[in-house]
Amino acid sequence: MHCKPSDDKSWSSAVVATVCLVAIVSLVGGKFASDGIGACGQKLEPSAKAGRSHLPWIECASPRHDGRAVVLSVARPVSGGALITPPGSAERTLWLLDVQSRKVRRLQAHPAPMTEISWRQHTDQIAFATQRWNIEILDVTSSARQTIRSDPKESMFMWPAWDPSGERVSFQGNVFGDRYTDRVLFSARPGGPAKLEADDLSTPLAWCWDPHSKKLLYVPTRRSRDGQSSRRTAHVFVPDWREETEVLKWSPDGAFLACVRARTGDLDFSLVILDRALKKRVFESAFPLSSRSVVWAPDSRTVLVTAAGERNSAATVRAVDLPSGRVRVLGQPTLADASPQGWTTGTHGENRILYLDRDRTTLLETEGLTGDVHRLAALDEGGELALLR
Repeated sequence: MHCKPSDDKSWSSAVVATVCLVAIVSLVGGKFASDGIGACGQKLEPSAKAGRSHLPWIECASPRHDGRAVVLSVARPVSGGALITPPGSAERTLWLLDVQSRKVRRLQAHPAPMTEISWRQHTDQIAFATQRWNIEILDVTSSARQTIRSDPKESMFMWPAWDPSGERVSFQGNVFGDRYTDRVLFSARPGGPAKLEADDLSTPLAWCWDPHSKKLLYVPTRRSRDGQSSRRTAHVFVPDWREETEVLKWSPDGAFLACVRARTGDLDFSLVILDRALKKRVFESAFPLSSRSVVWAPDSRTVLVTAAGERNSAATVRAVDLPSGRVRVLGQPTLADASPQGWTTGTHGENRILYLDRDRTTLLETEGLTGDVHRLAALDEGGELALLR
């Protein structure tokens, strides 16, 4: 889709330009919104926001690799004041939570919707997509920043992810053409040019870094390219479900690959876990998932998912043990409809798990899988984040 204002600087031309911008965002961003994809690849639950559309919410919480800090993306609804305000518009801000000192700080950064927040290994740097759809690196300690990829023409860049060594950051680009939009996969070193990894990505988030080979793995599209051959350096993975792929995520040790796939004719998802060779199914969920979110434990032997509730019952968090495939339901009542976000480390080195509550306004914390649930931080009605303990 091409929307370009004329050379006339009149008010009417400004309106046309604004309408074009809204149309582009609605066309591209709306595609993901209609699929229910939120920040960090999580499914946005309409029930969780019902009657709360005027209140802020936490889109995602991303712990650092050592678990000592968490960056949260907070969205605050915006209404009026603009010439044209797209439905569901929100201002987004990043917050830093130091887990051990129990301090919070607002970062001067404004992420785009539907973006991943990725920590660079052994550093205080994060990568995220800005509200202008560029990829930016931010040092949360010094506030130094660097734009990795910026294309002011007709591309949108999102979902960055650092490789396991922290040398390169990968990201997806939506490149607009005359007939359709290509999903393209790039990687880049800070300060260096972007490298094309693949130009035939099937679905958003159908790719990830392999911790062993340090190569990108992705699922290619089936769509015909009108005689054009695909360009790729990333490793290709072609599962039976292919275009139904929603999320790929290797375990930290690279022994297992978790695949979230869409359930044909349904709004829910299923989880398939494959072995290192991508040949054997180590686990396949007999229950539907209500979220695309997959959280691996640091030891790679447990993965957390959110199972859909039956009829009107709440969704439950479930822990899948590997390689046994045994499933445990985490029965703490406060975790009903909660979504796991990641693992952190307590002051004494103990493993803790972070969740967002059903309204996505409170950050919850448990010690291990079965510990008591504590309210760690919460938003007020103005979108300010405050510690609770």
